[in-house]
Amino acid sequence: MSASAGGNSIGLSGGSLAGGASCTVSVTVTAAAANIYANVSGAVSATTAGAGNTASASLTVTAPHPAISVLKRVGISPAGPWVDFVSVAPLTPLYYQFTAENTGDVALNPFSVSDPTLAGTAADPAGCVWQTTNSPSTLPALPVATATIDPTATCVVGPISAASGDHPNTATAHGTYSGTVVNSNPGSADYIGATPGFSLLKQIATSAGGPWSSAINVGLGGDVFYKFTLVNTGALALSSISVTDPLVSTASCTFTDPLLIGGATTCIVGPIVASGAANSTTTNTATGNGSTGLLTIHT
Repeated sequence: MSASAGGNSIGLSGGSLAGGASCTVSVTVTAAAANIYANVSGAVSATTAGAGNTASASLTVTAPHPAISVLKRVGISPAGPWVDFVSVAPLTPLYYQFTAENTGDVALNPFSVSDPTLAGTAADPAGCVWQTTNSPSTLPALPVATATIDPTATCVVGPISAASGDHPNTATAHGTYSGTVVNSNPGSADYIGATPGFSLLKQIATSAGGPWSSAINVGLGGDVFYKFTLVNTGALALSSISVTDPLVSTASCTFTDPLLIGGATTCIVGPIVASGAANSTTTNTATGNGSTGLLTIHT
């Protein structure tokens, strides 16, 4: 068989073919431009059978379609889990994961991701060390997907410290084909630096069943009961729930833990002998305690 590189024809001669058998000849071709290429072969011939028929086929070559996409997600650990949105306490370390994908039909080289909000921070994707599952590695190119080739590359950057308030964040992927840069649609991830809140209501009564009040009169040496009610008034769940009181032991209390947003938990302690001398006033102050996992919160 003859097929010259850069040529436009192939030839086969001197072959042999048994009765009822067939053979296939294939070559790889590259088109110079997008077009429909009609192709008609010469007639096959054999010394024993003479001339045979010709055959035709059409090759449709389309223009390349470079395209790229980006998936951006946020997490509180460099190993994930990764989500589109997270609510955390201010100062929580945050990480971002970027996944660039070749969604076109030609390889992109080079490729990158930009994020104006994260530019210059520890989570700037300009500093990405991209990872691929392909072996051998296809980097620094972003390849076209096949049955055995993964068209994606992934990068994790961070941490940065969460700030208070809502922080939507948008990234764009860029890929180059034949000197032309193509850009993705924006990919976004959002976090809220939520403010934790906590309140404590402390009440007193002469009976474990109440009625409860912020102040009562009681005889010298009389028994009293205390009721502690904690409410999560913030935007984050709280754990390690407790109450400290210099005059009352709360060791017997079992509070709901974790205490979800808007949740309340109560403990009653007593009977306790009222402290103080006759005709005296005793002021008793307690403090509620909780944790966001990063910050300790007090009422």
